[in-house]
Amino acid sequence: MARKPRGQGRNSQLKITLRSAKAVQICKKVFSFLQANVKWLLVTIGGLTAATATFVANFQDLSSQATGYLRTHAYLQTRQHPFPTLLDKNAVDSWTTGRLELAVYQIDGYLGHLKKGPKWMQTCLMDKTIFPNNHATQYNDLVELPETSIDRQNKEFLWSRINDIELNRLEDGQLLRINDPFEKLLNRSSLQLLHRYKDSELAKLDKPQLYLLRNSIYARHGYPFSTEKLEKYSNRRGWSTLSAAYKPSVMAPVELCNAYYLDELHPARELGALGRGLLVRAPGSIISSRFLKAALCACLAEPKVSVECRHKPNANEADEFRDNVDLIIDLVLGDENSIAWTFIDPHDVARADLELFAIHEDSFLSAALDFNAALQGTFMSHQTPFKVSDTSATGGFWGARIELLPQTFQTLSSNPIFLREISNNICSAVQRSLETVGPFIPRMAKVVPQVVQAQEGALAIFEKPIIFDDLRIRLTQQYILNHYGLSLLSIELVPKIVVVHMSENNTLASSYEELRPAVMSHGKKASADVGESELNRSVHYLIDRDGNIYSIMNDFYIAKQETGMDMHAVGISNVGSGAMPPTDAQIIADARLVRFLRLKYPTIRWLVGAPESQAFAGSALWEERDPEYRIGARAPNADFMTALRDRLADLKLKSTP
Repeated sequence: MARKPRGQGRNSQLKITLRSAKAVQICKKVFSFLQANVKWLLVTIGGLTAATATFVANFQDLSSQATGYLRTHAYLQTRQHPFPTLLDKNAVDSWTTGRLELAVYQIDGYLGHLKKGPKWMQTCLMDKTIFPNNHATQYNDLVELPETSIDRQNKEFLWSRINDIELNRLEDGQLLRINDPFEKLLNRSSLQLLHRYKDSELAKLDKPQLYLLRNSIYARHGYPFSTEKLEKYSNRRGWSTLSAAYKPSVMAPVELCNAYYLDELHPARELGALGRGLLVRAPGSIISSRFLKAALCACLAEPKVSVECRHKPNANEADEFRDNVDLIIDLVLGDENSIAWTFIDPHDVARADLELFAIHEDSFLSAALDFNAALQGTFMSHQTPFKVSDTSATGGFWGARIELLPQTFQTLSSNPIFLREISNNICSAVQRSLETVGPFIPRMAKVVPQVVQAQEGALAIFEKPIIFDDLRIRLTQQYILNHYGLSLLSIELVPKIVVVHMSENNTLASSYEELRPAVMSHGKKASADVGESELNRSVHYLIDRDGNIYSIMNDFYIAKQETGMDMHAVGISNVGSGAMPPTDAQIIADARLVRFLRLKYPTIRWLVGAPESQAFAGSALWEERDPEYRIGARAPNADFMTALRDRLADLKLKSTP
């Protein structure tokens, strides 16, 4: 093995040591440099990071602005100015102040100035009945737009016209002669927007009066109510004679907007005493009975009570109770001072209201007990005997028979204080009774048809209402949202199609009963929660095998009846099945009813049997979103539809899109 020269190992170690020293010096210099410049480096890195973040943020902001701009631009493309040019002054000359003010709101609504405005006004501007041509395009709730010169000129002209009408009292001249604030506001409702009177005339009305005022706007055009109180109120005022011809389009835009405003002001239903009717009968030959009746009716007529007395001495009790009043009081000459009651017989109650009435039937007994106690207490305070009968009767009305002795009538004549006490106590008892049982007074079954004018003369239509309460309305709205993708403010429709069905039940009773409940029967109780219930099927008319026609719901309401076309269709169902095909009487009745509907709704252009509706899939009349969904409607056979179309050939109704 060769040996290394002496000193060579030491030289190598020296070189390594020198290199290490240089490395240390370099590291020290680098460290010193970093130490001296670390702040600068950190600041530089921080600056670069901040600049990058700013760039990213600015880019995102620009991107967001661009997206927002495109979205806004696309949205504005769907909006349409209601008055893009200067208004025609001649056309506007006939407008009321309410319609003129609505035009101002239309302009402001388009400009986006009503985004924080009242909800009723937004609803009004988007209502299809009020603004059929631009309800979907004139309201802008996304972006505020600047007023143009045309906008300013139009608004100045509209306000100038309003001021002229008000200064010259062109509308208020007649209204100022009306002292009753309720009647004055009702007359205003067709001319002016009532929100202007919130702190004046409207402030004088109680909540029940606001409820009655809102519904009176509809009632005087013949709106067919499903609420017993409103139906009778409309009958007493003579408005219901227009009910067969009622359709939403008969109401003026100002009236509908006022109804929305009053609903927002007080949305609750008020089914107590105010606005109800009382039939009082007293022997006209006895002067004190006439005084007693007059004092009672004067007390009930007070604005805060507002129960109307009916003066029909020879009227049939059941007819009056069914059509006009909510309580009947008979003052008669008798062998003792006493009171006896007649209570409502459930057999006379309309089927749609029977369940609610049965639940609260005891309320009528409780109200009668309170009435008896009030009357008996008054007589006892004057040391006059008074008996409460221990028996009662049942019938087609609710009423009290008050018998008074001849000497009692004489005492009332000579003692006006006693007479006043009795009249006031009866007045208070009537008011309390109607407050207690008002929400539960049922509609009574109607056995006489309503006669309407049709193309071929008078047409008799019986009323047999199904349950169409708030739950059914909410379920209908939810059904339309789920299947048609539309969130509806109301369930009113403009009919374009008549759809003919078979009930697949062989009797009127079973056909009606299948449609009567609001919720489909699956062995579970109906729920007030819309999400837990399924809307029941319905149609607008049932035709019995003898040809009698029954209206079971308003024909301007949407019915769940025919897949895809519910929002355009009036439904007629004929009692019968495959085993019991339609009768000749039904063919004749269907034809007459279709003619009546076409006369009422000129928009009707199609007549189809239920299965024929499948041909409309994909057309503008078909709006079902789920291609697999089918209601399973049933229709008469082809021979029936052929015979029906032959009878209606002159109407030229189509059967395909």
